[in-house]
Amino acid sequence: MDILQFASLSHVSAPAYCYIPKLCRLYFIQSACPEIAEPSTSLPKSKQKKWRKQPAADTKISGGGAHPAKTSGGGIHPAEGAMKRARTKKETGLPECCKRGCTNDAASLRAKFCADCFVKKARAANRKRKSFAGNTGAKGGIGNTGNTNVGNRKRKAGERSGLKRCAKYGLVVKKEWLDKILVGEKDWEIRGCATTRRGWVHLAQSRAGGTLVGRARLVDCVQIARSTFMKHVHHHCVPRLSMVPYKRIFAWVLEDAERFMRPLVYKHRQGAVIWTTVWGS
Repeated sequence: MDILQFASLSHVSAPAYCYIPKLCRLYFIQSACPEIAEPSTSLPKSKQKKWRKQPAADTKISGGGAHPAKTSGGGIHPAEGAMKRARTKKETGLPECCKRGCTNDAASLRAKFCADCFVKKARAANRKRKSFAGNTGAKGGIGNTGNTNVGNRKRKAGERSGLKRCAKYGLVVKKEWLDKILVGEKDWEIRGCATTRRGWVHLAQSRAGGTLVGRARLVDCVQIARSTFMKHVHHHCVPRLSMVPYKRIFAWVLEDAERFMRPLVYKHRQGAVIWTTVWGS
């Protein structure tokens, strides 16, 4: 069937017919002359596969065959569905849903699925998550189910984990000086070398087997002359200069020191005397 024959049957001029897209021309041919239309062979392969999944037609037309566009199962012809989606997208400005077979619009411009498909997908993922016992693929011993705490207990566990990760390094201090720092009497930690670290640091008790008692902010490092050392006794709380074994004296200035309600545990590395790594490499 050529352009002139179709134009004479459908009352459409030949020049106008030439500008009609391929899918629309196919639909017009089926509407005007269903007995000579062959949609199963004229459509692209992707559309043919999709169309074969439609239910079989029961309604007969005058030509004696079942018209694929009018089925008892309520199927929609691919050409008609494509035209409908194109028209809807032009009107609403939204992309179509990525779910195969769904003709709805996406929930928003950035969404991939419509609201119904998104809810179904979320429910399926939730059922899949509940079918497994925790984090079964994680590293650790057999039967590791991850964090099984719930409610307030889980929230407290998260707070303690965040408290431990607020600082990566811990300053090792003897217990007699550590207690004075945590109560606010001592804000200078005397050391024999300078440091460039600043910010929050954990306070680890020396010879306590890996125990973090509190934390403080390290804000400055000042060198002190031996002649003026005892003038700052209200900062470092060292009663005698003979107790300082260092040739050069540096004061590490600490602020906002606080004691943990429960000490945190970490793995103390052998040989760590001044600094120790609390977490990470």
